Amino acid sequence: MFSVMKKLYHIFSIILAVTILAGVGWYFFPTDQVVSGARSFKEYADRVRGNLNNDNVSAEGVKVDDAADDSYGDTGETLSFSSSACPYRALLSVKEQGVYNQIYANARDCAGTFRLLCALSLEELNDTYVAVTCDHPEIFWLANRYEYGYAAGDKDTAVQMTLEYSALKDELRQAKARFDAAAAELLNGARACTAAADKEKYVFDTLAQTVEYNDNAACNQTAYSALVGHSTVCAGYSRAFQYILNQLGVPCYYIFGTADGGYHAWNIVQLDGEWYGVDLTWSDQLGGPNYTYFNVTDSALSVNHTRSAMSRKLPGAGGTKYACTPVPATPGVPDPSGGTAAAAADTVDSLDEYNTLCYNQIVANGVGTYSFSMALKDEELYDQIRAAAKRKDYEAGYLDAAAAALGLDKFGYEYKIGGDLDDTTGQVTLTQRVTLTEGQN
Repeated sequence: MFSVMKKLYHIFSIILAVTILAGVGWYFFPTDQVVSGARSFKEYADRVRGNLNNDNVSAEGVKVDDAADDSYGDTGETLSFSSSACPYRALLSVKEQGVYNQIYANARDCAGTFRLLCALSLEELNDTYVAVTCDHPEIFWLANRYEYGYAAGDKDTAVQMTLEYSALKDELRQAKARFDAAAAELLNGARACTAAADKEKYVFDTLAQTVEYNDNAACNQTAYSALVGHSTVCAGYSRAFQYILNQLGVPCYYIFGTADGGYHAWNIVQLDGEWYGVDLTWSDQLGGPNYTYFNVTDSALSVNHTRSAMSRKLPGAGGTKYACTPVPATPGVPDPSGGTAAAAADTVDSLDEYNTLCYNQIVANGVGTYSFSMALKDEELYDQIRAAAKRKDYEAGYLDAAAAALGLDKFGYEYKIGGDLDDTTGQVTLTQRVTLTEGQN
């Protein structure tokens, strides 16, 4: 009997302890707060991930006491933008388009803080700001960050905005003069060409020859850094290309996303109603002028490029009429234009021919990162090549012999392949990007 009472007492003590702990937990951490906190953290994490994937733009929020007393600045209500010239604006809702006009007008005037025409969620405001920066490379003094103000009790809704600018704001008149002069020089050369495709190629070649890639370049997210400073990164290359072509009447849009896992920007260009992908940055890195990423399809780019956010909603690149595929006279001989991306002169009919072409390309180009293309007879051969790649047949097929021909005792090798099927002929254009390094096991 005593043993039974002891067990009951022990059980009762446990129940009482659990009840007390639950009461204390409820008092200090109410259920709705715990759930709300978890939800808020998830929403915050999603926003952070979204910003990292949304044209490299960052934002910071501050609490505002009374936004009603703030000025709207220039509302931009008299501005007019066509959907063809400003494709990102066309993707926005009506209220977002109103704020888009307002941001553009205030950025043009270098205004600081202003009350938004209508409250927007943080996601809506970020999309709107990104749309302005993607549509208007000419506002090169606008920074890739901003501050938003939220009212008490609602941190997820923006009612106010503060624009930030680069150091060029302090000498804007002189900076604009330098920008316009550099652009005019390039435009005058391009206007000597008659066809839109020739103008595009002239601009591509000129920028490749006059601009160098530099992570540390001043204002490197802008068209100004490429046109005036001749030193930039992917965003600068792409915005300069976009600005000049649009001035020439050739539709060119700014595309952002990832390439080989990192943030990247490139363009799409419309010629005779067809869209083409152009990655001036990567082509220039291969030694210019190089046409590996000039007037290619999304399918070819998808080997290593992925669009992000709103860029996914812009036209797909599938044009073929002006596709540029450098073809050397002899396999293994670099493109006479100076590029390293060569394609086979004839259709590749077998795995052995593929291996021979890869051997020739690696021996011709050596250590480094480069791409080349070739026309395969059909999709079946493409599948065979991919299957061989998974088995690492390429080592005995061409890599070991190519490394020996280059005198490499130790080396590292990475590569990606992608294919673009021609529905009419049944042929597949295989694009292969390789990285060959010396001194690794």
